[in-house]
Amino acid sequence: MATRFQADRDLVVISESQGSKLDPSTRNGVGAKMGLDATKPLAADEMVFKRIRVPGEEDVDVAALLAGTGRSNWREAVKALTWLGSEAGIPRLCGGCRMRIAVMAAGAVGGYYGGRMAAAGHDVTFIARGAHRDAIRRDGLKIESTLGDLHLEGRQCHR
Repeated sequence: MATRFQADRDLVVISESQGSKLDPSTRNGVGAKMGLDATKPLAADEMVFKRIRVPGEEDVDVAALLAGTGRSNWREAVKALTWLGSEAGIPRLCGGCRMRIAVMAAGAVGGYYGGRMAAAGHDVTFIARGAHRDAIRRDGLKIESTLGDLHLEGRQCHR
């Protein structure tokens, strides 16, 4: 979608659409629907994609890395690698690079994933507004999870 979607021309909003009456932001279930048109135009030339290489990826022994998690299921091994990250001495594929990330509307989902990325050593800025922003600035971002709790200071929350 990132290669074919331009928000100024491909975002479709349909007002006065029936939705769920359980959604408190609607008027008795009537609200707006949004669609993203990422359809390839019929007359478009065939696209050629160049594979992106990550510096240091050829130095990573994926089989040994997954075996080191102690998990027999590859999906569970990947989850372990995702959450353990650099704290467990697992090398990053980018050779120790730090990403700079902005999390827009840092609510439950954005706060969780942004918090995990920050804990992994990336430079994360949270964008929020109003009382939510003030609470994050004052109390920090707190994650309580079966995968491990986390508390970040709130100085990186902006509007």
